[in-house]
Amino acid sequence: MSISVCQKIILFLYNKSDWLVERWANQLLEFRGDRRAELHREVQGFFKEHRSVELPLLVYYLHSTADLISRSQPTEARIQNSLNDLENLTQRTLSLAIPGTARILASLSPAETERLKKNIETKNSHLLKEREELSLEDWQKQRRKNSQRAFKFLAGTPSPEQEKLIEQWILESDYSKRNLWLSFRQIKQAELFKLLERKAPESEIKNFLRSWIEPKQESLQTQSDYSKHFKAERQRITKTILALSLSLSPKQKEHFVETLHELSDSLKTP
Repeated sequence: MSISVCQKIILFLYNKSDWLVERWANQLLEFRGDRRAELHREVQGFFKEHRSVELPLLVYYLHSTADLISRSQPTEARIQNSLNDLENLTQRTLSLAIPGTARILASLSPAETERLKKNIETKNSHLLKEREELSLEDWQKQRRKNSQRAFKFLAGTPSPEQEKLIEQWILESDYSKRNLWLSFRQIKQAELFKLLERKAPESEIKNFLRSWIEPKQESLQTQSDYSKHFKAERQRITKTILALSLSLSPKQKEHFVETLHELSDSLKTP
């Protein structure tokens, strides 16, 4: 995929993201009439604030990362810092969505709460079935395909040495822990529905949502297991990214820098 095509796709997806998010939310909520209009206002308000506050930070992150790659030797500390910055940007975006989400959830009637719960349970059931049926071989094949595709997009065609590094990361990943994140999510969803079913106030729902996206808050063993797995996987990813970064040819490095600049430039214009 050429960088110019990539720019057009990224810009198209971001400009349509409000519609995509609203469509996804309403598949769960099934709002109609005034309630659908209320959801539309909340989604539009979120994206208006995101474009004015968070999007410039993402653009800066992409540009600064490209500059760092072009003039600095990669180290584990630099990669950790970059991943931390990206994680913080993600958390800021999620935090921005909390007030509007809490308003919608606090306003749900008992019938709307029950419908939302049923729709979420159905989606979880389908997702779990798909993942449980995925064999170790198919799981690794899927990760291999996605990883190689991401590398090619960012830096061009991987060399045989780089393919071995990706393969090593895949083989080290724990297949048995592939559904921990879903188990964690289901526990948090159950806690949320307890709040909704007793008509907890908006402020309490807001505080709960904040605790959900803050990984330091661990109250359940499953969540602790998930956190430990996440940290271990993060270490493996950091090690792999460092090895891949050190293996980049001058041409691949140039491609990587150009791609990041192109991505950031495409996000300046929405």
